[in-house]
This record gives sequence, C-alpha cells and structure tokens, in this order.
Amino acid sequence: MSDLLDWYLGFLPKVIGFATVLGVGGGVSYVIFWVLRFIARKAAGAMAHPDAQRMAAFIKRVGKWVVVGSLATITLKLAVGALGIDFLNDPFDAVIAWVPKLIMAFVLLTVGAIVVVPLWLVAARGTNLWVRLLAALAAIGIAWIFVMASLDQAGAI
Repeated sequence: MSDLLDWYLGFLPKVIGFATVLGVGGGVSYVIFWVLRFIARKAAGAMAHPDAQRMAAFIKRVGKWVVVGSLATITLKLAVGALGIDFLNDPFDAVIAWVPKLIMAFVLLTVGAIVVVPLWLVAARGTNLWVRLLAALAAIGIAWIFVMASLDQAGAI
C-alpha cells in the first residue's frame, strides 16, 4: 500500500503539470485565434468585392487550423513531456520541425491568392477579349508558380 501511495504522490505533480500546460497552451491558442479572426474580419470588411471577401474568409478558416493546430501540437508535446512519457518526443519533434514549413507554405498560397484574384477579376470582367485572355493566362501562370513554391516549401515535391 505504501508503494502505491508513493507512486500516486509522485505522479500527481506530473498530472497537475500536464493539466497546467494544456490549460495555458489552450488559452494562448484561443487568444491567437481571436486575434487572427479579428484581423481577417477587418481585411474582409475592407474589401468591397464579394470574391475578395470569400478569399479572406477562406484564408481565415485555413489560417485558423494552421496556427491553432501548430500551437496545439507544441502544447501537447510539452504536456506529454510533463507527464514523463519520453517515447512520444521523437514523433512530436518531427511534426514540430515541419510546422514552420507548413506556415511558410500557407503564407505563399495567401500571397499568391492576393496576387491572382485581381487578375481573375480582370479576366472575368474585362471588355477586350485579348485583355481577358492575357489576364487569365497570367493568373494561371502565377497561381501555378505559387502553388509549386508552396509545395516545395512544404517538402511535398
């Protein structure tokens, strides 16, 4: 009985540390999510065109998952480390090493979307056929460049 009590009293601070790390990490993720949501709403409100607003909403949704998922992975690694479960550190380290690449790929796609949307609008609403054709070809080419750059950054190609 004494061994069980010693084990329990030795494990209790680890559980408290685990819960504390999860609580603090969750709070930080929540605050960052609300800041990103505020910025995305302001950006969408500043853009009058419905296509630009849809793009801003898409960036907000995807960005939320990228940032909150990244912070959740780091928080979970720290929480598992507080429990003393060491064999999970290597998989978490591999995922955490990939997070900056994922964020950079998302930034490249966002910049590409910001560059391509006006070209699509010119291609869709242009008056001259050649202007519309050149705008569409430029948009496809620029989108291809940004997609390939983001895939390369993420390590997919």
